[in-house]
Amino acid sequence: GPVHLTTLAGIRRIDVISAEDMGQAVQSECQDCDIFIGVAAVADYRPAYAKTYKLKKSPQTMTIDMTLNLDILANVLQMPNPPFTVGFCAETENLQQNAKEKMKHKPVDMLIANLVSNPKHDHFVTGFDRQDNAVTVFGVHGQRSFARMAKTVLAQQLIAMIAEQFKAKNDRK
Repeated sequence: GPVHLTTLAGIRRIDVISAEDMGQAVQSECQDCDIFIGVAAVADYRPAYAKTYKLKKSPQTMTIDMTLNLDILANVLQMPNPPFTVGFCAETENLQQNAKEKMKHKPVDMLIANLVSNPKHDHFVTGFDRQDNAVTVFGVHGQRSFARMAKTVLAQQLIAMIAEQFKAKNDRK
């Protein structure tokens, strides 16, 4: 989405506003890419109807109809020749079970999953608003857990693992 961050040298940034905009940009850009890393956390749902005016407060409750957003990762996987695809999933419970279920429906090459909160264990909250994270990576290689560490260090280790798995997949072809 729109940000006020400076775009670093060597980076081509494509600004989008909606999940639909992002889906179109991804489809356009993925036609000639080797690796797709789906790191954006696009909301699963959006309001079915957008109002152009402020909704006034009333003493009654309000219901908002929601509709599914485009599933960008699923669309990439349905391309005729999809790139090596890495997905992410943030879970609040049953990390392994939910990650494995997601891989059944979206057969990515790698799925990087993390437990973002757990009401029973408030001390184990990772992912958001922190400088560190802990993840488990699922894929054809099995699964590998990364202990809590600085996000910058974790990112370097994940990129190395993606490169290794990408090479291994291409060597098998």
